[in-house]
Amino acid sequence: MFSPPFFTLFFTFLFTREKKREVELLVAECYYNLGNFAEAAKLYERFVKDYPDAPQLVEAKFRLGDSQHKLGQLAEARRTWQDLLAAHPDHASARIAEATFNIALTYQI
Repeated sequence: MFSPPFFTLFFTFLFTREKKREVELLVAECYYNLGNFAEAAKLYERFVKDYPDAPQLVEAKFRLGDSQHKLGQLAEARRTWQDLLAAHPDHASARIAEATFNIALTYQI
């Protein structure tokens, strides 16, 4: 069976920048779904940095915060979600409402 890094390397040479961006996000989601939140956070963070204008940016930022939260990095998760809300306050995604709610969870009240 092929590992996610193999697919990242393979698709890097095979597809356009848009397809590469899509594949990189899918690889991050694979790690997230496997429960490897440290690797997922690293890949989501790289995605946010490398693709600041991507249509999937809101989802990537939300998942970055969620991965950080699952790792117990509450201050980082809070900061990530606050940055998401500041950068995309009027975005139609349901992730905006979820990020708003999740910020409260980081205070452990």
